[in-house]
Amino acid sequence: MGRTETLMKFTAAKPQITYITEQQLNRLLPFVKDAKYKYLIGLCFWTGLRYGETLLLTEADIVGKSLNVSKQLDKASEERLPKNKKIRRVYLDEEAEFWLEKWLSIPLDTRKKMIAAF
Repeated sequence: MGRTETLMKFTAAKPQITYITEQQLNRLLPFVKDAKYKYLIGLCFWTGLRYGETLLLTEADIVGKSLNVSKQLDKASEERLPKNKKIRRVYLDEEAEFWLEKWLSIPLDTRKKMIAAF
């Protein structure tokens, strides 16, 4: 019963994924001199948002204690649906709200220009 063939094994070893910890983040942030990048790093860490998803956020995306993620800016500076093509909601705890408030204080036009930096 079942298959007689075996699946082909990966020819190269996959690199192990590692994640930054809160302690590592707190050591990193004092060395970031530009405030907009500091806010970006904090927002991505505390919300789990992708870089392109952060660039087009506005206060209209905030719904109570959560954030609606319905668009992102791609490398060609075009607005599109998020990576998985689905709108999603991100819960905002106190830390995430703090970083989101700081991030939204940067004008939208300035944030859109940041796509060229990466």
